[in-house]
Amino acid sequence: PQADAPPPDAVLMQLVFGKVVSMAVSVAAKLRLADHLAGGPRSVADLAAALAAHPRPRGVVFDSPAVVAGATETIR
Repeated sequence: PQADAPPPDAVLMQLVFGKVVSMAVSVAAKLRLADHLAGGPRSVADLAAALAAHPRPRGVVFDSPAVVAGATETIR
């Protein structure tokens, strides 16, 4: 192994996190979150109502892309 290579557990975490990010982005696209947020920030409850969905599971999905983008509170 290379001296500057990350440890195997870090590589595994990167792979797992990459899958989670990919899934969150896919769900956000399917829900058309960008369209729902075009007018500005909205609460999770408001977005859930617009999607006719329960807010808790959607809140987890809504938080994921925001965290990845580094804007954790933009949609609340």
